[in-house]
Amino acid sequence: MRCRKAFRVYPIIFLSVNNETERVWLHKTDVYWHGPPSMRSKAVISRSYPHLSHFFFNKLGITNAPPFALVHELRTIAERYRSIPVPPDVQEHVAEILVDISDVIRTTSKLPPSFATLADVAVFPVYIPAEGIALRSPDEFYVPDRSSKYADAFHERVALLELPDSIALTRIRPLLESDIFKDKMRYLEEHVTKESVPYGMAVPDIAATELYSSRVGYITRYALVATTTE
Repeated sequence: MRCRKAFRVYPIIFLSVNNETERVWLHKTDVYWHGPPSMRSKAVISRSYPHLSHFFFNKLGITNAPPFALVHELRTIAERYRSIPVPPDVQEHVAEILVDISDVIRTTSKLPPSFATLADVAVFPVYIPAEGIALRSPDEFYVPDRSSKYADAFHERVALLELPDSIALTRIRPLLESDIFKDKMRYLEEHVTKESVPYGMAVPDIAATELYSSRVGYITRYALVATTTE
């Protein structure tokens, strides 16, 4: 009872931040008991006091981070980098948040209502030719094809979703294919409607012709052996 009364007057908590390198006092509104790894706008108490869940839950009323905490995190970053390129560390942070949101989508049968607002915010790291990495909404970029056949060819010609090397595209596919974005995403392979067609006079490659001609004997013997052993 005494703890609850004191906490109502001074709702602050002493805990470690910045990868446990710094200890500070934070207000109750700036902390959650547990939250996703990518959440940086709020501190997570369980990292400092992993064995005191009963105390913080039942005595002080600290809750876990709700799904909208991730949305808030993304919207804050999108607002800050609305019209300027993002540095590599921000690109990685945004990608980590997208992974955490995808994990929520993958493990729940119903999308949190707050996730729907992401459709109206530029939250995807995109490589823009001659500009670099920036945050964009789905109608401003293409999702690379799985084999990268087209992505390599069009990398310097169109805006492409680009995650850091540490995060595979498959990790955010639950988000890309969710009801939030499934009708908004533009996949590169679906928009490549023409392929290069060679034109002009055909000129034999003499070196290649001689190479294949020298192998005819081997191919013939292999075909005969394969036929007699069937």
